[in-house]
Amino acid sequence: MINTQLKLNIAILAAGAASRFGACKLLAPLNGKPVLNYSLDAASQTDAHEVFIITGGWHQDIEKHLELRNAEKEHFLYCQNWQEGMGASIKLAANINKDKSTALLIMLADQPLIGAEQLNLLIKHWRDQPEQICCAQFNNTLGAPAIFPISAQQELLTLPNNLGAKRLLTNQTVNTVSIPEATWDIDTPANLSQAHTLLAAKAKTGAN
Repeated sequence: MINTQLKLNIAILAAGAASRFGACKLLAPLNGKPVLNYSLDAASQTDAHEVFIITGGWHQDIEKHLELRNAEKEHFLYCQNWQEGMGASIKLAANINKDKSTALLIMLADQPLIGAEQLNLLIKHWRDQPEQICCAQFNNTLGAPAIFPISAQQELLTLPNNLGAKRLLTNQTVNTVSIPEATWDIDTPANLSQAHTLLAAKAKTGAN
């Protein structure tokens, strides 16, 4: 049985306008399923107690077309001030999570190369030192996915709306896990085509 202090919930940030993509990139088909499903599938294969999908600019489309498979565990949360920036979505997730006595794993919805393997590796490392933030290290930088313990969530609640949580990763000692897949996200249709190729190569490697 997992100690209460070692429980966690997951927030998938899916509120952006996708202006560079020109449409709802999170519902764009990628190897037979929407882009957002990759993050949701990865989150569902962890021992997270709840998964929050933070929506914004495309919330009506996402909630209409994306079917949640576990209504008790997976929840849509609409960020009304999503246009103010990523910090607004993070603060919404942290505010919902603050009374649940759990850590919060924050991940981005447009990183389909990050699967359950990467999330579970991050969770494993965090549980070795659960009092510290644990985040991905990639391309000589730190970023999402990242796990914020209970003690760090007050800092999430005070983030400026127009900023993400990256500064919290650089202003204090954190544990890091090498996750090169975090280097890559989908911003443009060209990125989507690249994702198709990368995922196909990954599947082929796994089959060998």
